[in-house]
Amino acid sequence: MIEVLIQKNSSTVIANVNEELVVKTFIKGKNNNYLASGPNKIELSENPNVIIWGVVTYVIHKLQ
Repeated sequence: MIEVLIQKNSSTVIANVNEELVVKTFIKGKNNNYLASGPNKIELSENPNVIIWGVVTYVIHKLQ
């Protein structure tokens, strides 16, 4: 199910990056996939310490 949800470019995901849970934007490139937050990008194929836990589909608080 998660594979289907993260096929969409610019999905917001919860990921475990080096044992730290973070919220990042999933970016699907032509040859590589990235997790981005501002100007910082993590290339998924080069970093085996990244595990995507889930995709944000709903927010219960008002966004600023």
